[in-house]
Amino acid sequence: MRELFIIFAILLTIIFIFIGCEGPVGPQGPQGPAGTSEVWIHGSIYANSTYNPYGKSYIFVYNTMTIPQVTLNSMEYIYDGDFSLEFAPLSPGENAHITVDGINLDGDSIHSYSDIIVPGPIDFYNESSNDTIYITLGEDALFIWNNANNSKIYELYIYIYYYYEDTSGLYTSYSFNMDTMLTDTSFTITSNTICPNIGEISEIINTSGYCWVSASNGPLYTGDTSNVYGDGAGFIKIDYYSNKYNIQTLLGKAKK
Repeated sequence: MRELFIIFAILLTIIFIFIGCEGPVGPQGPQGPAGTSEVWIHGSIYANSTYNPYGKSYIFVYNTMTIPQVTLNSMEYIYDGDFSLEFAPLSPGENAHITVDGINLDGDSIHSYSDIIVPGPIDFYNESSNDTIYITLGEDALFIWNNANNSKIYELYIYIYYYYEDTSGLYTSYSFNMDTMLTDTSFTITSNTICPNIGEISEIINTSGYCWVSASNGPLYTGDTSNVYGDGAGFIKIDYYSNKYNIQTLLGKAKK
C-alpha cells in the first residue's frame, strides 16, 4: 500500500511540473495579409460556327459578391451557372469588346474589360466542288489553308469514313478522325493512315466525312499574360472557323 502511495505521489509531481512549465500567453502577432479578392475572368468566344448561323461565347467570372453584368459588344450575356451568349457572327478583323461590371468580395464596384481582334479569314486551298474535298485512297492527303491574320494557332479537325466490299466478298468499314493544334498552315495524312489495307478493297460502297480548320487569337501558350484589364485579370480567347467541307473518298491504287 505504501508503494502505491509513493507511485501516485510521483505521478502527481510530474503532472504539476508540466503544468508549472506553461508560461503566460504572449501578445497576439500582427495580422497577415488579406487573401486575394481580385476578380478572375476566363472564357472563349467562337466568332462563327460550322454548324449553325450564330456565334457563341462562354465566360466564367470568379470572386464577385453579386452576379455581374457581362457584355460582348454591348450584347448582354445570359447567366445560368456560367455566362453564355449567341450572336450574329463576328467578322475577321472586327474587335470583340468584353466588359464585366459587378461587386467584388470587398464590396467595391469593379469594371473589367478585354479587347480581342477576330482572326481570319481562313479557308482550305484544296480544290473542292460543292463544298466537298475528294481524297484518293492509296495517296497521301494534303490539307493546306491560308495564313490567317491575327492568328496565334490553328485547330484542324478531320473525320473520314467509308464502307467497302473486300476482295473476298465481305463487307466492312473503316473510319479515321483527328483533332490537332498546329502553328503551320498545312498537314499531311499518309496513305497508310487513311487506308491501311487498300490492297484488300474491291469496291467502296459508301463514304462520308468532313473537315474544318479554325484560327485562334488570345492567350494560348504557357507564360502568356492576362488580356483582361481594369479591376480584374484573366484569359479570353477567340476562334474563327473556315467553311465546313464534306469529304468523299475515291478508290485508288496501292503504292508499290
